[in-house]
Amino acid sequence: NRSSDLNDLGSQEVIWKMHGRVKVRTTAEQQEAKRKEREKKLKAYQAISTKIFQKRAEKEFDDEILELTEKVLTSDPDVTTLWNIRREAIEKRRDSGDEDRV
Repeated sequence: NRSSDLNDLGSQEVIWKMHGRVKVRTTAEQQEAKRKEREKKLKAYQAISTKIFQKRAEKEFDDEILELTEKVLTSDPDVTTLWNIRREAIEKRRDSGDEDRV
């Protein structure tokens, strides 16, 4: 019911409803909070990615590289390069006889 959907929005101004989703205007404060949250996530992603590529360059295929790639791939499974790094780490560990830890 459209009127009950609109009543649930409280004081926010409705722009339109399309495909079952209500589009509402956001305040400048809400936009700034979203921007800060995205920036925080981006910095964390960049730090983890840097650490992964450093470990790969140094051929450190330890538990940490598997944990880091898992953390990123859990939130964004479309990063093919990280899947390849994981595969490389698992293969290196398997070839070195460290199969218990794979």
